[in-house]
Amino acid sequence: MPEEALLAATNQPKELVSRSEEMRQIQEAIYQTSSDCHVVLIAGSGGLGKTRMIEETLRRMGHGPTRQLYGTPADDWRQQFGDKAIACNLLDFSDIRLHSRDFFLETIGNSMTWNGAVAFSRHEMARARQRRLVDAGAAYSLVQKATEAAEIDFRRDYHKAAGQYRLVLPLDTTEQLSIISSGWLLARNLLQPKEMAFSTQQWLVDQIENGRFPNTTLLIAGREEEGERYFSMLNEAIEKASKPCKLTLLNLKPFSEPETRSFFVSLRDDWQKRPQENLAQDVADTLDVLIEDEEQLRLLHLYSGGQPIRLSLYTDILIEGRTIPEPLQDSLRQAVERVGGDDSAEMLVARQEIEGEFVRLLFSQPGLRSQILQALVRATRGLKAAQLHFVLDSKPDDTPATWQPNEARLAEIEAELAAMQSMSLIKQKSGGRIGLQDEVYRIYAEHMNSTEANRLAEMAARKQLYLRLRDWANSNRQRVQAARTAYIRHDLSRIRRERPSTILNTHMPKPTAEEELRRNQLLSDLQDLDLEYLHYNLLLNPDTHFNDTYYSLANKQNQALNVASGAVVQSEVWRLLQDKFAFAFVEMELRTSVSVRGETPAMVLNRAAQQDDAATWILRFWMLKQYQRAVEFADAVDRAVSQLTNEYERHSWQHTFARSQRHCWREFAKIYLGEGIPDSVMRLQTIVADLIQLAEVDIHTEAFPGEKGFIGHPAYPRLIFTIANCYTVLGYGLTILGDYQDGVTAYGVALKYLRQLPPTDQQATTLNYLSRALVEMGKKRAIRVCNEGLQLRMNAGELLPIAGSYITLGQIMNELHKPREAIGYSATAFAIAAEIGDSRATGLSMLHIAEGLRRLVHVDQSLTNTDVDEIYRTAEHAIGQAQEIFMASNARFEAIRMIEINIETGCLYRDWMARTVETAVPDIWNRRLGRATYFLQTAAKRARQLGLIRLEQDALVNLAWTYYFAHDRDALEQTMVAADALFPVDVRLRPEQAPPKAYDYPHFYFQQMSKMCSLNGRLAFEQYLADPTTDKHLNEAVEAYVLALGYAQLFSPRSSAITAVYDALYSYLKQLNVTQLTNFYRYEQQQRSRYRLDEIKAQLENLGDLQDFLLDCFGDYYEGI
Repeated sequence: MPEEALLAATNQPKELVSRSEEMRQIQEAIYQTSSDCHVVLIAGSGGLGKTRMIEETLRRMGHGPTRQLYGTPADDWRQQFGDKAIACNLLDFSDIRLHSRDFFLETIGNSMTWNGAVAFSRHEMARARQRRLVDAGAAYSLVQKATEAAEIDFRRDYHKAAGQYRLVLPLDTTEQLSIISSGWLLARNLLQPKEMAFSTQQWLVDQIENGRFPNTTLLIAGREEEGERYFSMLNEAIEKASKPCKLTLLNLKPFSEPETRSFFVSLRDDWQKRPQENLAQDVADTLDVLIEDEEQLRLLHLYSGGQPIRLSLYTDILIEGRTIPEPLQDSLRQAVERVGGDDSAEMLVARQEIEGEFVRLLFSQPGLRSQILQALVRATRGLKAAQLHFVLDSKPDDTPATWQPNEARLAEIEAELAAMQSMSLIKQKSGGRIGLQDEVYRIYAEHMNSTEANRLAEMAARKQLYLRLRDWANSNRQRVQAARTAYIRHDLSRIRRERPSTILNTHMPKPTAEEELRRNQLLSDLQDLDLEYLHYNLLLNPDTHFNDTYYSLANKQNQALNVASGAVVQSEVWRLLQDKFAFAFVEMELRTSVSVRGETPAMVLNRAAQQDDAATWILRFWMLKQYQRAVEFADAVDRAVSQLTNEYERHSWQHTFARSQRHCWREFAKIYLGEGIPDSVMRLQTIVADLIQLAEVDIHTEAFPGEKGFIGHPAYPRLIFTIANCYTVLGYGLTILGDYQDGVTAYGVALKYLRQLPPTDQQATTLNYLSRALVEMGKKRAIRVCNEGLQLRMNAGELLPIAGSYITLGQIMNELHKPREAIGYSATAFAIAAEIGDSRATGLSMLHIAEGLRRLVHVDQSLTNTDVDEIYRTAEHAIGQAQEIFMASNARFEAIRMIEINIETGCLYRDWMARTVETAVPDIWNRRLGRATYFLQTAAKRARQLGLIRLEQDALVNLAWTYYFAHDRDALEQTMVAADALFPVDVRLRPEQAPPKAYDYPHFYFQQMSKMCSLNGRLAFEQYLADPTTDKHLNEAVEAYVLALGYAQLFSPRSSAITAVYDALYSYLKQLNVTQLTNFYRYEQQQRSRYRLDEIKAQLENLGDLQDFLLDCFGDYYEGI
């Protein structure tokens, strides 16, 4: 038979065979019902025609694309009932993106999904806003709000449409919704169903239970056994529904013998209606003979079990097979004797023998259709014409980037795919892909797995195919990512910065509607290509790529604070883990420790995914800014683990690696809460020490009792990443405590580990944190480090992390006393944050804008009084907005940020008061003084409650300066005493004693002591200038300034504080006469000698020391040299 006839008999009959009673019940659920919700659950095993029944429903309702495929039905419901009911396109949950509530809502709330019959105008506008946020990389908490707003508009549009029509939602392959990553946690009540609201699974259940599907029929089709868990959830939701909701359960059964005959009659009639060509005549004649052969029909029914997909395949074997399998040559009596019952082992053997001929058909026929089917049967995700062209026609050394498609050949493949649409084994997949029915994948996989020789041959063929498809996906995702990065760079280049007094008017340029559509499509394409890249990598080597590709993609979403997209990536992993037929052709290493426990590698990988899910949820709660929930959840998981009765399972969950991943995120959440940070730092130090011990020995060497090392283990890259992440969190905790040097060291170690891996978004985060710590030490190299992180984030193309880098650059410039640059960078961050509507980033950018404006007044001598007043008012507005954000938004639980904002607010009012003439406007002066003292006292009190000495000292020292400018010497003295009490004796410069070692103590002590001594110097100088007859106050001034500069050098020889001290000192020294100046020099020599300041030089940083630069920026590689 010619090649174009390959599997010709598998063409789907145009008319639905049998199922008349089921179709009657579906019609009744749509047209003969009240305005209540009606769920029709179409359940059954694979290959029984569940999808075909939904397609037939759509066809009869007048669905255009389905009518194009099958023609106009005899039973035309649209003709009978008109437009009383409207259906959307079929939604197939084999598309993993539909498992996300966001994507599902976006799909069913799109007018095009309903072929224009229903308008979702409000929802589409709200969804466009939400898509802009996702495209910009906004935090999930913000995207969540936009999603909730879009959902409200969806319900409004949906209810309006439901008032005009009966709405029908056809959902296929819903058994996939039973596959969830958090089953272990849900089973132990560690998660609440409402916390799974971002999943379609939970959303659908909630909507049914809450009565939010008015005048709706949901057609839900899925495999009965695999979908049992989800179908139970649906049943429970229907029973609990707040509004009437009816359930119709259609349990599909295999065809009976009469129905089997009807199947072939319908198929024969379709072929007879075709143009009379040789192929059509041959098939029709063969079917005619078969229909008249009662025994052959009964034989086919026996072996196929009445399963439509098997009937199609077995019949085609009779028509096209080079040999007829022995079971199909049996008489009916012989067949019954051969196999006995339907579930017998003999029946399984007979079916495998018959289906073996189907496999031989796939590989024996020459030509394009055979090649396409061979690729499709192995690529369960489905393929597009362009992918097929590449895998079928490219040479081994061709790469996707250099591949030049042949347009004529591509058109030929597209035409063949179109001709195959009517085949019963073909199924439309997401994204325009063509795939096969699930039962065909199962039949093929079972046959190829029946012998070891077949399995190994199939494994080799799949590996070759998957490598090509993986490379195709990777090349295209890089192309799409480059396009996203290009438009983000373009947008940022068009931000126009305003003058200081109007800086809050800075904004991002608005894209045109066409640009926005293009960007949304790029984002959708990138998400799909990421999933495809992950899919094929996991099929090539699940052990390696679970610990590598998956972790990298999950981290990419985590760094962008995108919970929903991260959950979709996780769902793709879990779906593959449940696919036993795909895993039959995946080679996984059986390690000795696994075989000793009687486990398989797949079981171990499944448990690793469960443990990853637990750690991910802790991080997820942190991303949602639910820091306390993160801590409580982590502790609850530990308790649940301790109660596990299976020794191997308990040991696995308590393994140093698994436990450390959870505890690292727990301590991160604790640090954000501002609670017990020193304890968190100590725990993190223990965690990284344990993880390093695992990383330093191989899989044959014991690192801890019952735990081997990780060198040579597939999870080694993930361990390295986890170590780096823990060091980053440790560095963050240390810098919050003011221990900048140790923080820099921790960040350096983190980068050292990250450089063992491909570049990741985590590297940019660590660089960002490192730059903050460096500038706190007065090191200008912070700018270079931060810019490196910014470029990595630019390449990743997520706006929220980019805003974070600009915020840090603003902070750096403020610390370096470069207010104009600080304002510029902070304004860029503000524009980005305002565009995506992220409250936290907006608040932080406003904080640094306010600080930059405040500092600008000090350094820009050209400003007029009017300019100054406008700038202060803008700063007041900015810091007030930051206050509001961190008090009322979802960022309100960040105690540390609130303290920092209070300090800056106090400093703003202090400086503004200092420039105000008290006698001219006493009310304004007093108000500004009152606000300055209030905010600084509040900051000091809160810092004291949390044990944050650095911030308490900062607040108190700034409060002391406030009283200095207010001329309140009593309050100033009391505040100085309170601040001084916070300094340990060992950090002080003491007469006739060696100076403290700078690297032995947190640097903030020296920074704040320098500020206090500088203030003491001012007080002493002012007393001396008021009464220069005695040198007592001059000596006190000299001592204070000598100490101020000594402490400033201990803090950092690069510190801008040194310049500030010199500036203040210069303003006093220029008022002295020759005698007074000579005395100042004499006292300076005495005090320098008394405090042994020359000894400080030996421990000061050499600004030209390459080693110091290397250690700061790249970590310690001197070890082991």
